Amino acid sequence: MQSLLLAGGGGLAREIAQLVRDLNQLEPRWRLAGLSAPELPARLPPDLRWLGPDAQVLADPPPDTAFAIALGSPALRRRLAPAYEQAGLRPAALVHPSARAGWDVSVGAGTLICAGVTLTTSIRIGQHVLINLHCTVGHDAEIGDFAALAPGVHLSGGVRIGAGAELGTGAVVLPGIEVGENAVVGAGAVVTRPVPPGEIWTGIPARAHRK
Repeated sequence: MQSLLLAGGGGLAREIAQLVRDLNQLEPRWRLAGLSAPELPARLPPDLRWLGPDAQVLADPPPDTAFAIALGSPALRRRLAPAYEQAGLRPAALVHPSARAGWDVSVGAGTLICAGVTLTTSIRIGQHVLINLHCTVGHDAEIGDFAALAPGVHLSGGVRIGAGAELGTGAVVLPGIEVGENAVVGAGAVVTRPVPPGEIWTGIPARAHRK
């Protein structure tokens, strides 16, 4: 079995650990080596051990080990992924067995796809993307590296999600719309127009958020 380290100590890390257990029910492949986090997590499943903070793990990385970044923040995943790869660990793409993918769907290294996700056809998903519970992604969509889709996000056909973009729970993007790099779409928003890079959009229909 391949050793797997999870970077992250919160609820998402526990969810990804369960994803791994579900995968192993079908075909034993992964052995959970533990997780890295700034401090000992308050709630730690019995089959996971705390390996220490990221810096400590990276200073003496476990040999022949893959990693997955179980953190929701695109910025944190963008920062940690190169450090773990430079330390000699390999990014693992993890796709829950209940996820459904059609013809011509590509998934990049380090990407995490959770339970209940539907990917239709001709879809490109970059590296270290997070697609959380029960999202749907329509035909010919593209999702850039390090983007994050919270639970229940729905992307229509031909949508483009830029690298590092973050979409909140239940957000909807209508057909052919582009969400720019590092943009944030709020929970429940309905995106009917292109979202420029780096902007925060909320509401129905979604508009630029003004403080």
